[in-house]
Amino acid sequence: PIYYVLLETPQGVVRGQIISESTGQPIEGVNIRLSKEDGPSGMMGMMFGRSDWGNETDENGYYEITGVSPGKYHVTAERSSWGFNTRGAGDQTSVGKKRSQTFELAMHGSMQVETLALPIASALHLNVTSSDGNDIENSFRVSAVRADGEEFDSWGWNGEASVEGLTPGTYTVTVSPRNKYAQKVIKNVVVEAESIVELDVSLEAGSKLSVRVLDSSNQNINAALKVLNSSGERVDVNSEMRMYSSLENGTTDLGTFEAGTYTVEAVFEGRTQAQSVSLGADDSQTIEFIF
Repeated sequence: PIYYVLLETPQGVVRGQIISESTGQPIEGVNIRLSKEDGPSGMMGMMFGRSDWGNETDENGYYEITGVSPGKYHVTAERSSWGFNTRGAGDQTSVGKKRSQTFELAMHGSMQVETLALPIASALHLNVTSSDGNDIENSFRVSAVRADGEEFDSWGWNGEASVEGLTPGTYTVTVSPRNKYAQKVIKNVVVEAESIVELDVSLEAGSKLSVRVLDSSNQNINAALKVLNSSGERVDVNSEMRMYSSLENGTTDLGTFEAGTYTVEAVFEGRTQAQSVSLGADDSQTIEFIF
């Protein structure tokens, strides 16, 4: 005999509105992330379940996410951090992040999430150029780390970037390009409450530094990696955000750096190895660790 299983496409709907905590007015262009808190729900979850959904609010602050499978969820609302954000006319404010209460959605159910009021926050706006006069055409990562260690990340494009939802404090800002230019670190950037800080950043040409980490059998392994400058300061992007073995031969790209002497550390199963490397201008190098 032939058995058939009828599979239905989830038709659940999640709706809500985002407003300003200070004015009560709707906020356009806020990124909405719907996150599933429990595992897949039966065969439907296995076939169609997703861990998160993305959407943006319209000019009236409303969002609607369709095709949602049953389960427990929550919504997180925050400004998108890709290039300069698209906002309503005249809207020069930044807003913080807020999460909804947990709710449960039934099969083909509809949920109206409570209205989320986002507080006014601060932001960094970056204009990134190169010292040789060429345009910055590729994407680049921006990291803003407050003095107490809280970190805010975003991505820029075509020489522009915005880091949203900042709280007051003093930050170290790192711009990490994905091309021939060296990353740039700007220290002691003071951000006041409900302010927009403009930064003009000029990038210098640099050299790419890569690493391979192998075990005693010459197999690629994933190790925690960091790059320190001659003063012992960490100058690479946090390894938690790095994609290991990104190239065919297992080489991991650590970034592009200005000419100088650096120390690369690799930690694997509690063991640490370190190597010193001197980079010249346009002098890309790959080093190797064997555990």
